[in-house]
Amino acid sequence: MRCFFPPVSSPPHCAQLREVELKLQRVTCLDACTVRERDWANVLTGHQGDATAYVWRLAHFTLGEHELRPPEPPPDTQPSGAGPRGHE
Repeated sequence: MRCFFPPVSSPPHCAQLREVELKLQRVTCLDACTVRERDWANVLTGHQGDATAYVWRLAHFTLGEHELRPPEPPPDTQPSGAGPRGHE
């Protein structure tokens, strides 16, 4: 389990990790919504070098329950226009 927003005294499952491993990279995009912000995570961030989008509960200043990742492409897909030998 990775921790991204550790308090001053880190939780036990993060004790073995260095501080550098606990921090996310620089924020490159951000979006927020104030509708029902006390009920669920209302901030979404994207970080440099990371395809994952993270949700945050701004009311509690904590990382949300979900990490949004792009789907993995099926392993048997070929680029469009490519034949069975990779050209044509």
